[in-house]
Amino acid sequence: MRRLIFGVLLFGLCASVIAKEIPIESFAKKRKYEDVQISPTGDYLAVEMHDENSRRVIAVLRTSDMELVSYLPPAGGTEPVNPVWVTDNSFISQLSITHGDLESPRLNGELVIMNADGSGRKMLTQNRRELLTSNRDRGPKNNLQGYSEVIHNLPSKPDKVLIKYFEFATTRRDKTPKVYELNINDGRVRRIAVAPSYWGEFILSPEGEITHSVGTDKDTFDVVVHSFVEKKWELTGRLSQHEEGTVPIASTLGAEEIILAEKSKDGPEKLYRYDLKGRKKKLIYSHGRVDHRGFLRDPVTGKPLAIHFEPGYPDVALLDSSHPITQAYVSLFHAFGGQRVEIISGSRDGRKLVIKVTADNEPGQFHLYDAESKELRYILASKPWLQGESLARSEAVEFEASDGRKIAGFLTRSEGGKGLLPLVVKPHGGPHGVRDYWEYDDDVQMLASRGFAVLQVNFRGSAGYGNAFETAGFHQWGDRVQKDIIEATRWAIESRNIDPDRICIFGASFGGYSALMSPILAPDLFRCAIGFAGVYDLELMWSDGDMPEYGSVLDYLEDAVGRDPTELARYSPARNAQKITVPVLLIHGREDERAPISQFDQMRRALRKAEKPVESLVVKGEGHGFYLLENRVAAYRKVLAFLESHIGERAP
Repeated sequence: MRRLIFGVLLFGLCASVIAKEIPIESFAKKRKYEDVQISPTGDYLAVEMHDENSRRVIAVLRTSDMELVSYLPPAGGTEPVNPVWVTDNSFISQLSITHGDLESPRLNGELVIMNADGSGRKMLTQNRRELLTSNRDRGPKNNLQGYSEVIHNLPSKPDKVLIKYFEFATTRRDKTPKVYELNINDGRVRRIAVAPSYWGEFILSPEGEITHSVGTDKDTFDVVVHSFVEKKWELTGRLSQHEEGTVPIASTLGAEEIILAEKSKDGPEKLYRYDLKGRKKKLIYSHGRVDHRGFLRDPVTGKPLAIHFEPGYPDVALLDSSHPITQAYVSLFHAFGGQRVEIISGSRDGRKLVIKVTADNEPGQFHLYDAESKELRYILASKPWLQGESLARSEAVEFEASDGRKIAGFLTRSEGGKGLLPLVVKPHGGPHGVRDYWEYDDDVQMLASRGFAVLQVNFRGSAGYGNAFETAGFHQWGDRVQKDIIEATRWAIESRNIDPDRICIFGASFGGYSALMSPILAPDLFRCAIGFAGVYDLELMWSDGDMPEYGSVLDYLEDAVGRDPTELARYSPARNAQKITVPVLLIHGREDERAPISQFDQMRRALRKAEKPVESLVVKGEGHGFYLLENRVAAYRKVLAFLESHIGERAP
């Protein structure tokens, strides 16, 4: 039997018995509240939220009584996201387009500004004429056609901000950012600088002056540091690439220091302070098991105060233990019993802080913390309709794979079940650049509420465990990656009260691929398979959908799967349908651009040709994942009915 290592929560892992069945709609509904940004004076909150039609809007609430003051609605097929306060009474939002539930909103490059009271709404950068607010409005006085984000509110120029700007590009090497000074009244811009290196980050003084740029040499891929002297760039430092690479992180410690993440050849990253003037680096942290997951920052200055990391459960490493915000954070972290605590925004004087708390059974709570009085005030819940419900708990687990590599994951179980539990294995999407965390998941909680245990596996190829672990999944999609999932399932049977005769695998995107590929390699392990928006023919990724449109994605495919037709066929479920011995359910959006409907057609056709049992649900108007509530509910009902018929209590 393989050795098991698992964490134990200090505040208790056992959940109470779920007394009543939670409606499917409660899991299918999107989070009502996503983000909360407090204004510089602390008088207003800009809240990114979903309206009754599941569209994103920005609502402005008065902090004192949480009353609605105004809101920024969707317009012209776009939705506002990522509000940033640029004056005491106005904020700028980026605009996005959403193609499906499995995709993050795609920023379309446009910026809109609005006052807290709803007045003064206008476009500051614009690609489309239909968003003009009136016939007299001729749009912003600039021709920016790319991605923009606010990087500094210039304190000495109240009507201007600095933005970082990328022209829309198709390849990695086109990514050379520029900095513009943007007039928030009329959209006029003045170019300040062009980064001297590819993917260059700009280092700013507290006053908003550019002091340095840190980026990558296009030819050698060394990290290069340039100083901005009299509006000209001077090369002042070079860090030669290690075999695995060094990456500048966009987090400054002031105008003279940055943090670098150095990728290790055989382990997770190491974080260094780098002195831009002295050209020296000093190790500040290395976890030994996982990469970092963001920073605790001073919300006013942006200075990193601590490092978030999650080997299983959330933890933190302090960089500045004497800072008042760090001390407040430590108290809050302990007060919330080890849940993930983030300080996501703060007033200019640092007194009012917005705190977000999440956990495996907590979609998200927002609190307002008064740093002076030490008072904590609850303000919003991401999914208020789930407050008070007994949700299942997730256990962080780790086992040793057959080749000796440690594989981590999470096992969620409903305490209401008796005897051996049916199991749904739920591999994540990606597969690279993504991992599962100890956090709330609609699919997991929906399944657990119906009595199924759920296993999530951070198989090799997942992000967050070091570059070597992630690249170990390259060219292994249909082999070692699936073996990690299969071996994790067998570990759960041996160690965690799982019924070996009632196991199904269900995944979306790459998880959908795994849901069809794992049963091919382990035909006797699973009783059914569900693929949602999956990729089933690897060769089609090179020609169909939106991936071939982007040079950077083609580079990724070259690294991840290659072009060898023999290997692509061997690792494609649609080319091996005759080896599938379990009933299959395929769910897909007809307008999916990432995993186009041709992937679904190819898989279903192959299963039917091989005379394998297959059910399907295809929804018009949906993309990569289902966006509308009624379609999400329909998909959940289809999944549950399928699971009940094959691994439920009445299954044969």
